[in-house]
Amino acid sequence: MDTELLRQGGAARRCQPGGRGGATIWLSHYAHRIWYRIHRGDLHLYGHSHGTIPDAPEGMSTDVGVGRWNWRPVTLEKILARLGIVAAGGEA
Repeated sequence: MDTELLRQGGAARRCQPGGRGGATIWLSHYAHRIWYRIHRGDLHLYGHSHGTIPDAPEGMSTDVGVGRWNWRPVTLEKILARLGIVAAGGEA
């Protein structure tokens, strides 16, 4: 796993090979409507909103703060499962 973090415009970007086809995951404290490499299928994970912002309907973006996950840390596997459910039209 590439653990290099890059600072770009107040947000961090981290490569996560093995996530959805090796997609990059754009990490930020704040939710964004668009993000770096969204057009290539990269995912966006954010905090700050305390579970008040709905997941992106295409299953590419979600709040990973503890307020959304029953006040517990969450694994990448569970996050990707949630995004898969949302992308399929369900509610996670």
